[in-house]
Amino acid sequence: MELALIVIAQIFASLLGRAILRFFFYKEIRKFALAEKIALYYVIGMGLIPLYMMLLNCFGMKFSISTIYLPCALIIVFETLHHTSRKPTLTGAQNSSRSRVRIDPVNAFLSLGIFFVVFYSFFTGLVKPIASFDSVASFAIKAKIFFLGAGIPRGFFENLAQNFPHPRFPLMIPLQETFCFISMGSFNDILVKMIFPAHFLAFAALFYFGLKELTGKRCALIFTFLLCSINEVSRFSAVGYTDIHFSLYLFVGFIYWYRFATTASGGALFSLFIPAVFSAFAIFTKDTGFIVPFLFLLLFVLYSKERKEGKGAILAYVRYLALLIFLILSWLFVRLAPESTHRLMTLNALNPAYLVSAFMDRILPVLYEFQVNVFNPKRWNLLWPIFIVLFILNYKWSLRTRLKYITVFITSIFLLYLFFYITVEPSAFGYGKVYAQSLRSGMNRHLIHVTPFAVLWLALIFKKMCESKKEKA
Repeated sequence: MELALIVIAQIFASLLGRAILRFFFYKEIRKFALAEKIALYYVIGMGLIPLYMMLLNCFGMKFSISTIYLPCALIIVFETLHHTSRKPTLTGAQNSSRSRVRIDPVNAFLSLGIFFVVFYSFFTGLVKPIASFDSVASFAIKAKIFFLGAGIPRGFFENLAQNFPHPRFPLMIPLQETFCFISMGSFNDILVKMIFPAHFLAFAALFYFGLKELTGKRCALIFTFLLCSINEVSRFSAVGYTDIHFSLYLFVGFIYWYRFATTASGGALFSLFIPAVFSAFAIFTKDTGFIVPFLFLLLFVLYSKERKEGKGAILAYVRYLALLIFLILSWLFVRLAPESTHRLMTLNALNPAYLVSAFMDRILPVLYEFQVNVFNPKRWNLLWPIFIVLFILNYKWSLRTRLKYITVFITSIFLLYLFFYITVEPSAFGYGKVYAQSLRSGMNRHLIHVTPFAVLWLALIFKKMCESKKEKA
């Protein structure tokens, strides 16, 4: 019964995401493949429900089946009725009779490989309860408190949460787990982990379809399989941490904008809506999520300058920021409250003298742990050595073509994380050997956030190399 109820909860979230997207962007998403739409519906629905629960908390309302399901169900019903009379015209491909499908053995092998990796993620996630330290102490225990209290208890952040690691950590994961507990009507530390491999499955689908639009089916299958088979990516897809969620939000926000910028796929408004929504999700998932809106604004400015849009782009930026702030406003009220004492970075971070001193003190441990991570084939296969070599060989092309947006994104993330390692509060990472150990346990998870962009970059380089060979032939 609990299994059926949690599956229904995931379907319900997908229907909510479907209602939102179809209401605002019916024309844009019609051309997407069914699997791509389902994955996008699910991720958006499961991201919006925790933000809605945070809004309930701000109004002093309890978490329950009625307060969560009923308003969302009304949205779903309204959207369904709104589009009942709409009869989409069939495209030529839809009108034509289906031709006989030929099974490509290579594509079939790659598809089976992706299926196996995702299936194994579900298997490893659902054979044991939430057990790793942060997944319990930082997320799951909060979800149980919220479930038992039918909401976020008054004074939770100032009092009770101080007894747990990361007391004011964003609540996307705890509230997703709370939603699952409410849907099941009880605790189940095994079944609640379904949300992690489910997001991994959606990640694989959205990565594949995003890449397919840019490179073609075969190349997309190859590099989706490479991404899913990376040990750190597949391992963290089932342990109950935030990093796969964060990486998913960061990448999906980027890829739909990038597809619009490079192939004119989708509308301009849709390409701003998706980054805004997923920036909000990222902020509500990790403390470092505050960097995401600035990364997208940087891309928007570069794109506007290239197209010489000038003042016309300002309205688009305002819409982007307005939607982002609207979605995250309930969390900002809590995060910026005067009672908040949690700081991720020291207030001296912008002091030049302190910054130089911290840089000299920490740069060597950072570089050492960085090379330990990237040159570890057990964690990353050969992804990072290959990426570094090909980047050096193709750096001019990477900065002159549309690939420059991916290059800027990757470089910006690396530089921002470097700044974070240098300026992070000692209370968060410790001193001396403690700092090095904390860096070691954190850097591999931070690299997960950049990994899909590195794989995307390699896929486009691979496509360029194949095209060059065809031209020479």
